[in-house]
Amino acid sequence: MKTVLAVEPGYRDARAAVARVDSGGDVISCTFMDLAPGSGILENVRREANVAPDVVVIPGGAYLPCPPGSHLISEKMVNEALMVASWHPRNRLTVETFQYCSEIGIPGIAAEPMSSCYLQHPALISGTPWYKRAGFFYAMPQRCVWEKVRATKGLPGDVGGITVYLGEEVAVSSHQGGAILDSSDPVFGEGPFGLTSVGTLPATAFVSYLESLGDRDQFRQNLKEGSGVYAYSGVNDMAGLEAALDEGQDAAVRAVKAMAYQVAKEIGRQVASLSGNVGAIGLCGPAARLSLLTQGIRQRVSKWAPVEIVLDSTVEYLILEGSRLIAARDSLLRPLWER
Repeated sequence: MKTVLAVEPGYRDARAAVARVDSGGDVISCTFMDLAPGSGILENVRREANVAPDVVVIPGGAYLPCPPGSHLISEKMVNEALMVASWHPRNRLTVETFQYCSEIGIPGIAAEPMSSCYLQHPALISGTPWYKRAGFFYAMPQRCVWEKVRATKGLPGDVGGITVYLGEEVAVSSHQGGAILDSSDPVFGEGPFGLTSVGTLPATAFVSYLESLGDRDQFRQNLKEGSGVYAYSGVNDMAGLEAALDEGQDAAVRAVKAMAYQVAKEIGRQVASLSGNVGAIGLCGPAARLSLLTQGIRQRVSKWAPVEIVLDSTVEYLILEGSRLIAARDSLLRPLWER
């Protein structure tokens, strides 16, 4: 019997699960929990669950371009996490997981890094030669969601489709079979706004705001944790937002409708990247359970393709990946961080 610890970090909260898995990879039991964000997440989970993990699985962060799949967290990956976006929750957890797993001698796995998307020309072109678009997206769970939607709809393997991650940040991505053609960039603020984060801002207004604020750390925190639907609605978490929507509070309703509008517009951009050949559109992430949001998106984009809502959590996918690695008897737990 092995124990898998899976953790999904966020700006406002973190979600975790501890699963007991037999040698064949079958999950015998699983305990889910919500945690405060910040450092020490893994130790807090271990202490609360009162169990020592055999493997830690996290969703991969924003590193340098890399292959899709699961990767053993290495020192090189940690260095890339610190260099590319040290402030992002997934990158912070990458560093913590490496330190934690190295200390107790167990493997730490990063599943489907956000940087496992090789954009091709013209998607790499940003509009200025000094910046090349990175192609970050919420690969975990968006790849899993696309495979599930494709199988559910009985779509051929090479069909085009779109997935949308709706959470603190938003990512809208176009798939062609198993490849990613294009994606909005949630890490560096491109695309629709999310629950707590800003989306694309007018460039000159953005620069003016940065100059007026002065404190860059505070500026980044405003963009990632103090913007989006929560800021417009005056709430602090999903429970508060759901309560505001149930009460019909105008600020919350208007904010969610505006998010749906922005997401629908970004889906239209991805439809163009697929030349209009879209088999299905999959919506996922914590905010996908907001009917006002998903209905607003569906109303604007369903003429292009059927819209499927997948409410599976990222933590559930991480547990499945951890159980798969255990069933492979550690044959996959090897350094894959080669360029």
